Amino acid sequence: MPPTCRDVLVLQGDGEGEAVSFRAQYNGTCAANCGERIHEGDEIEKDDDGEWRHVECVVKPSKFDMRPTDVVCPDCYCIRPCRCID
Repeated sequence: MPPTCRDVLVLQGDGEGEAVSFRAQYNGTCAANCGERIHEGDEIEKDDDGEWRHVECVVKPSKFDMRPTDVVCPDCYCIRPCRCID
């Protein structure tokens, strides 16, 4: 069985913590759920979850990401509405 793009680790980068992209060597599935498969030669990078996605695809939001409208409660540190509001 040939390796997938998840099996390939290419060490490149500028050392500044920026996302590193490179051309895929194998076919695979885009983690951003864009509807397109990753094909050999596509420009890809790893997302924060360690999954491969196309460079131009929007990173899927995490359930831990806050929206700009979210307000954190100063008492329990939960996102409001919380049980502290009575």
